[in-house]
Amino acid sequence: MPTCSETYGPNWVGEYPNCRYESSTPPGTGQEQTSFTGTVGSLGYGDILAGSSWEDDWQQFFDPYDPRREEMAERHADIDIGQLGAAWGLQEEQLGEAWGLRGAQLGETLDLGREQLGESWRLQERGLGEQWEGQRGELGAEARRGYQDVTRMGEQMLTRGRGLTFGGQRQRQAEEEVSGAYARSFGLGQSAYEQALAAGQSRYQQGLEAQTLGYEQAMETGQMGYEQALETGQLALQQGTTDIYQGLESDIFGQRESWEEQNRATLNVLLGSGIWSGDDDYTPPPGWTDPNTGTVTCCDGTEQPAAYMCGYGNQPADCYGGKTSTGGDTGTGTGTGTGTGTGTGSGTGTGTGSLVTGTQNMGQVMGARRYG
Repeated sequence: MPTCSETYGPNWVGEYPNCRYESSTPPGTGQEQTSFTGTVGSLGYGDILAGSSWEDDWQQFFDPYDPRREEMAERHADIDIGQLGAAWGLQEEQLGEAWGLRGAQLGETLDLGREQLGESWRLQERGLGEQWEGQRGELGAEARRGYQDVTRMGEQMLTRGRGLTFGGQRQRQAEEEVSGAYARSFGLGQSAYEQALAAGQSRYQQGLEAQTLGYEQAMETGQMGYEQALETGQLALQQGTTDIYQGLESDIFGQRESWEEQNRATLNVLLGSGIWSGDDDYTPPPGWTDPNTGTVTCCDGTEQPAAYMCGYGNQPADCYGGKTSTGGDTGTGTGTGTGTGTGTGSGTGTGTGSLVTGTQNMGQVMGARRYG
């Protein structure tokens, strides 16, 4: 009995056809193939966020894997495989019934052919017997007439006075001739009758053998066709089942990959949200609040625990973009307050406002420098 892994590939366990798929981390994630748990901890982002302001509480920003769609896909696959098996079971039953009917028809045809052949031979045998019986009657009648002629001849010789000795000898000689002719004719007729019987019996046996051979060949051909139909159906069932399982595997992989991609996107946002407050070259803008100790003010005036939670285009860095500085290097950055800011990039500062390297941009730079 083949195993499920031999039939369908990795992660399939059990004895065919009772197979089930056991999860593993999808390939292409840069991780070893390990058992998939779908927990936030299994994402392994703790090391990436080590040293950040969310080092200890990072898991609150990520969602565990929801297995309901996967379970639904497995249920649907089981239903599809069950329907496929039921359809093949019905087809297999119909094939068996059709072949059984065909075999019975072939058997009936053989029996009928043998019966007809036997009846024909019996009629022929009876005809040969009647014909030989008629020939024997004719031979007996001819012999009786010969004996009668011999008797009349003897009487005539006595009447003519030829003597008893000569007449008796002549009569015995004539009787022997009649008897010999009868014996020869009877022997020839008997031989012809026996030869006709033997020839008829031989043809009858040949007819039986030919019918038997035809029956056996028809049964062999039918059995071969039946077995080929079974093999074709079983192969189609196996291929269909394999297709369903492969589709299920692809769906599961896609769902898990999507879950990881979504969490990775969240991680990227978190990495760029100003969480590297411990860096020496990082100076938070005036009015910025540490996410672990307070809140940040979004562009629309709302407060959130972290900048990324303000949403795209509404983060504090977006509010301060395009500010310029006077003197020194030119650049574009984010921040508020007074002082002199330096930066690199494009643009020329003309105002008197102070400039610091933007929180959002610095977080991205630090994240890229550490883990890019």
